[in-house]
Amino acid sequence: MLDTVETAVAELPEDTLQVYLLLVCWAGDVLDGGIAAAILNCPLEQAETQLGILAAAQLLVDATPNDWYRPHEVFDDQRRRAGETANEDLPELETQHALATRRIAEYFLARLSAVDELVTPGRLRLDNYVADYRPTDLTLVQDRATALDWAEQQLDNILLAAHAVHHLLPPLCFAVLERLWPVLVERKLYPQRPAIDELFMVTAGLAGDEVLLAEAMKRKGMHLRSAGDFDGARQQLGMALKLWGDVGSVEVRRRVSAERTIQQRALATEQQALITEQLALLRLAEGGGPGAAADAVAMLRGCWQSHLDSGASARTIALVLNNLVTAMLVTGQVAEIDQAAGFADQALQMLNAIPDTFNIARALTTCARVQLALDDQGRGNLRHAAAYAADAADLALTLRAPSETAAAQRVQANVARRRGDHARAQGLLEEAIRQFEAIGSPAAPAVRAELTALRAEITS
Repeated sequence: MLDTVETAVAELPEDTLQVYLLLVCWAGDVLDGGIAAAILNCPLEQAETQLGILAAAQLLVDATPNDWYRPHEVFDDQRRRAGETANEDLPELETQHALATRRIAEYFLARLSAVDELVTPGRLRLDNYVADYRPTDLTLVQDRATALDWAEQQLDNILLAAHAVHHLLPPLCFAVLERLWPVLVERKLYPQRPAIDELFMVTAGLAGDEVLLAEAMKRKGMHLRSAGDFDGARQQLGMALKLWGDVGSVEVRRRVSAERTIQQRALATEQQALITEQLALLRLAEGGGPGAAADAVAMLRGCWQSHLDSGASARTIALVLNNLVTAMLVTGQVAEIDQAAGFADQALQMLNAIPDTFNIARALTTCARVQLALDDQGRGNLRHAAAYAADAADLALTLRAPSETAAAQRVQANVARRRGDHARAQGLLEEAIRQFEAIGSPAAPAVRAELTALRAEITS
């Protein structure tokens, strides 16, 4: 095979050979027109033509669908040889490879930024990296689920591109990883998160920016909480909270202009509230019953007030309200649950006004839980609970958000059990387990326990 490839390379026209020698700088498993256009710094149509020529010469394998090409298994050897050739005969090629590597990362940054704006419009983004390369043929997908599908499918390539620039251009690497946020939130990607968080932390450290480091710590703490590592989450969130306190401190503010001081203080206040919100959710997740829930409620009320005082976005306020309702339901107190019902409706209305479909699904599930909590007190409406949960499940399925789908199905199973439809409840719990296990969610064991209890109830 190697001789065949070498022969094919030797027979390439000079201009196509130069294209080939540039393309071998890409170490990914697949190569598409967008990546090739970034490497070659040319329009998408021209890059796709070059890929077709190399495929016709059997130097690339057509990996359709998706208009992807897959390098031959000897491509790594060719890449090594090209590197040796660059050092011996074509020293400028090494520089061209470095520039191409940067453009690849900036290409993914542009694509991810489009996904991020579509999925989470108005989200606060803490980096300010300005790219030199901006793809002119960027196709903007208007369907959020399809956009997230692309990002999830390209995750290995995205991480490869980010890692390739993290030492020389840490702000670029950080920006690429930062734009992955909506994918991580909606698709979870639990197995890949430790490596992503580690690269995020290393890159923030290399950038030497305490704001970026605090953000990386917050992200890691949020993941560790959802993964059930409560000690690790507390440590990361605590360090992030301290760093934001330092950012807003007098000592730091003395080094910047008055206008920048005001911006930093406002940003620090908002971020401290967001981190405190995560610490409240951690307190709730650790258990401890109504007492722990009461602590979480107090913390979340403080966050809510802080967001109101600082003029935070409707999305931020709606999300803290949704989390506050979750904590209120755990307290079991009648007064708290009554107020929770109002807050849940308010959060849902605010999210509908944006609209933020992913968080609408979450808020619908919360509204269903409120109705179940009222039903426990003989005041709820199972028909309303069923309607909220069904809408949440349908919306989450449309969004292809497995964790939110499973959460809604879990509530649907609770409604079915209360109605005596044990077969439906069992089927819903089994499907919820499948959804959670497909993404490696730590929530799966708890649902399995519910399924075991339901089966025992059926046979008793």
